[in-house]
Amino acid sequence: MEKRRYSDALEVDGLFFEISFDGAAESGKNPEHTNVALRCFNKHGQDIWIRMFGDIPMPEGAWHGFKLICAHKGRVFVAVSNFLIEINTESGASISEIETGNTTICAILMIGDSQQVIVFNDYYKFRHPKDLSNIAAYNFDGGECWRAKLGDGDVFANAPSFGKDGKLFASTWNCFKCEIDKTNGKILSREFTK
Repeated sequence: MEKRRYSDALEVDGLFFEISFDGAAESGKNPEHTNVALRCFNKHGQDIWIRMFGDIPMPEGAWHGFKLICAHKGRVFVAVSNFLIEINTESGASISEIETGNTTICAILMIGDSQQVIVFNDYYKFRHPKDLSNIAAYNFDGGECWRAKLGDGDVFANAPSFGKDGKLFASTWNCFKCEIDKTNGKILSREFTK
């Protein structure tokens, strides 16, 4: 199996944060050794700290794109396997860790100034005890604020994104483009796209 090193990075207050891992170069399972690492470095590329997470599951199909790190007012969040982790920017230690589902996280994004992080868990084999979907919002204290309510056994197949007007959209496995209410996770509209 051909491997590639995938990474996602951002800058916060003059520091750079990068999460990286080894993944498959084509469709199929990731390699046994993913070597997940989170690194903080300055503008000259000098490491301030490195945190190793080891060989844990990470998103498959990473060549399709992913968003595993985001920040808001100096707070940095990373997605590691199926955990959303808030990181202490000075030391790299975890401030909080939230298990978001039974599958790896493929994307996280901030909801403006709401102090909420949206999490998109991989749809393949995703299960929720109340048959809710694989997109949820968490507050900075680690509480689940809402989980999108699809029903009908459908799941979101693509990561959510914000439209030009700030509305939140995601597409489902059953070919519906859905607008999701950012405040409560309700589906505001469903448009069949095939």
